[in-house]
Amino acid sequence: DQGNARFVALNSNHPADPLQIKWLDTVYAGAETKWKIAFFHHPLYSSGEHASESRDVIRPALEGALLRNHVNVVLSGHEHLYERIKPQQGIQYFVSGGGGRNLYHFHLSEFDEMGISEHHFMIAEIDGDRMFFEAITQSQRLLDCGILHRTADAAAKAPDDTAKKWLASCDEGRARPR
Repeated sequence: DQGNARFVALNSNHPADPLQIKWLDTVYAGAETKWKIAFFHHPLYSSGEHASESRDVIRPALEGALLRNHVNVVLSGHEHLYERIKPQQGIQYFVSGGGGRNLYHFHLSEFDEMGISEHHFMIAEIDGDRMFFEAITQSQRLLDCGILHRTADAAAKAPDDTAKKWLASCDEGRARPR
């Protein structure tokens, strides 16, 4: 636990491990008002070189437990690219694997909100029921940014000055380096 979030790391090298799934079904207990964030290496949704592994192995093994436990955000890597997936059954997925080595080709899929084959890193900050996120290249160029909301009620609220400024800086930042 850190602040208003509970982070859980999973071993996606053995995604169907029944002991891991059993543990996952208990680890978010008592985290009702916190962000529920899971992170692991292999993505559930991907448009990169390992898309079939994501679809055929990782997603069938882990998605049911993530849904049962009302996870809000899933962070993964493995694919050497950046990808923000449209929320899938209420879960926001990010693939952030552009930290080094050779990049993979990005192939747009119907579930993608944004994707690019570029070296990058991500920053996220939680403020109550909001998560501000950025993906930034090694040359300080903004690839993607936005605000996620933990609940439907939070998403329905009109943006406050902080959110308005953030979203305006996102729009401005995409046009020039940070």
